[in-house]
Amino acid sequence: MTHDVLGWDEPVDYSPLYSVCGMNGGYMVTKMLYDNLTNFAGYGVEDPRADKIIPWAWSQKSDNTPEGVKFKDGWRRSLGVDMVSKEAPNLVGGPLRAGFNPSKGGWYIDSDSKDRLGDTIYVECTSSSKGYAANVDLLYRRNGSDASKESGSFYTRVSSPTYVGTYAEACFIKAEVLFNKGDKAGAYTAYKEGIKASIECMNEKLKVWCAEDENLKKCPSFTVMEQADIDNFLANGIGTQADLTLGKILTQKRIALHFSVEIWNDMRRYDFDPNLFLGWGIPAYHAVNASALKAIPNGKQLRRWKQCSHELNYNAENLQAIGAKVPGANTSLEQWNNADDVWTINVWWDSDQQ
Repeated sequence: MTHDVLGWDEPVDYSPLYSVCGMNGGYMVTKMLYDNLTNFAGYGVEDPRADKIIPWAWSQKSDNTPEGVKFKDGWRRSLGVDMVSKEAPNLVGGPLRAGFNPSKGGWYIDSDSKDRLGDTIYVECTSSSKGYAANVDLLYRRNGSDASKESGSFYTRVSSPTYVGTYAEACFIKAEVLFNKGDKAGAYTAYKEGIKASIECMNEKLKVWCAEDENLKKCPSFTVMEQADIDNFLANGIGTQADLTLGKILTQKRIALHFSVEIWNDMRRYDFDPNLFLGWGIPAYHAVNASALKAIPNGKQLRRWKQCSHELNYNAENLQAIGAKVPGANTSLEQWNNADDVWTINVWWDSDQQ
């Protein structure tokens, strides 16, 4: 175990997303991600990465299990949480976190609301570890028993890879540039190569996990993607040169980068265009949340984080002077950085300023 040098005795050898999602509850896959992994652009061919990114729970099928839920070898794969439509679960107080109790039939929702009882279809991205959590393996167990196992997601495990810059990302950048130049043939070649590289990169880590623990091969979240499934997806699930769009390039880039801030940069560059980010939309909860509307009024988007409070505490004069050069900053305030909607002001590279 590697520990920090500041004296806090914190281990620093686990992945950032394990720290954020893997060791915490409540993080679930969205419908946007689910749909793009299981039926990209309506081609009807499931992405082989779907089983690895969408989390699974040890579960048995029942008469109440809704259509579309995937089961394999005793495991049940999550559905995606609808964040966008007017029927979105977050508009009615959900989805709620499922609990596990054998006396209640296994997975259950602790709620009197009939609208929430079906939330067991969502599996969290919670993971575990042998070192930090002192568990027997990488599977999370809700109540400590094998019957309550959850797989976590490919990117949320203690030893998940953290990609800073990859060949796949470079391919998608190339595809975007060539597409915008009118070279669809070159763009499609780079686009397909980027998807292939992403799959192959994930497969390398899956091989390592299965080699480290043979028992993980029993969980579909850890098994190596089969070449036949990869070939079928690349041939039939990503479209052709003729129907290639910028939206398909950027959405596949989003899947490959997954957690990178470059996804947000892409959305800002293209002004959050839902035609370019397939399945994306403003969360429905935004329209009914007064605080959210105050911070990001209708018609605007999240374009920046406000500076840290230390800037106000120790550098307020200079911070105010900077505001005079920021188009859209309200310098009539004592501190423009404290405006309710400061989040919507374009950053310097994302603006029309000369």
